[in-house]
Amino acid sequence: MTVREEITRYVFQGPYAIGDTIDIPFSYGEVEHVFLYKNKEALRNKLDYEVSGQRAILNISLESFDKLVVFRSTPVNNDAEFPQEAEFDSEKINDAIDKLTRQNQEQQEAIDRAVKQDIDSATGKVVGLPIADPTKCIKWSDDGLSLVNSKYDPDSIIDV
Repeated sequence: MTVREEITRYVFQGPYAIGDTIDIPFSYGEVEHVFLYKNKEALRNKLDYEVSGQRAILNISLESFDKLVVFRSTPVNNDAEFPQEAEFDSEKINDAIDKLTRQNQEQQEAIDRAVKQDIDSATGKVVGLPIADPTKCIKWSDDGLSLVNSKYDPDSIIDV
């Protein structure tokens, strides 16, 4: 099999009833590599949903305002072995390459959602987010090289 698609996750909008199916728009290696989230909360395979081929069967219902995310998460490991004196096994090699391709696609999808600086940034440094503090805003540090939490709660400051 060749992994041609680059989709690793897809967002569906409710409503869905118990027993409804959703299409899984990507290939995967094992059923255990397919995950569903309802409104940012992980659902449980074989309890809240079941994967069958390229579909997930819902054992829960979703309202019209609910978001359902289906995504693939392939373990980042290598379980393929190719002994020195073994015969060439093209199926085994293709399976290993497909797994690597799925892993790369998933990592790229996460990178695409990450906070990054422009390509022409003078520092060339990756900028991360500070530890979340619900009473602070995020701003650039005084030297302009990193993001930091503000000193003040923006909700407590009133412009007169």
